[in-house]
Amino acid sequence: FIPQIVRKLIEDYAPGETQIVCDPFGGCGTTLVEAKLLGHPSIGFDINPVAKLITQTKTTAIKPRTLINYKQRFLDYYDAAPRVSYQHHARIGYWFDEETIAELDKIYFAIKKIKDHNVRRFFLCAFSHNLKNCSRWLMKSIKPTIDKDKIIPVPKASFLRHLDSMIRKNDLFYTKLAESGRIDVAAKMYRRDSTKVFPIDSESVDLIVTSPPYVTSCDYADLHQLTLLWFGDD
Repeated sequence: FIPQIVRKLIEDYAPGETQIVCDPFGGCGTTLVEAKLLGHPSIGFDINPVAKLITQTKTTAIKPRTLINYKQRFLDYYDAAPRVSYQHHARIGYWFDEETIAELDKIYFAIKKIKDHNVRRFFLCAFSHNLKNCSRWLMKSIKPTIDKDKIIPVPKASFLRHLDSMIRKNDLFYTKLAESGRIDVAAKMYRRDSTKVFPIDSESVDLIVTSPPYVTSCDYADLHQLTLLWFGDD
């Protein structure tokens, strides 16, 4: 969902700064991010829990220094993490070799030690993104396809690269919001089936901007299955 299109629609159809924007097929939160940057409170819905995780992470600007400090704490937690064998879903063994699973467990264990909810979610989002990279999944495919020749990267190094990229993007987002005084503009994402009645009052939303599912869209149940399998009911 191209951000520039969302921004143009909001600017044209929701002038001012107090109008509520809604995306009933919220996906990874493009509408909510652009609404926040423009100063509009927003509400999103999506049936996919991974979409909720990503959107909540993207719309919550965190002080850059906080993330830098917690990165060091994470590294300390990782170094002290015991070699724990979690009871994973059987399909995890199909996608990951045993050594990779053990290393990913250490990363996950260290992240769960982070007490700040927003920061922990930020790190979990980075972990989620790193799963496909560290699996046997063919990187160019959105369908679950095994790559027999894939060289699996070192999980910790791969995770930290993506975490650093996310920290840089958060820095830009936080700075933009701080300069415009919009850090605290509300952006709420809920896990809901958008074929049902929404838990919002009639005429409480000023603008709906969305990209609804279509026949040839990618299957997010496939695309996000590694995260769903790893996180389970978490």
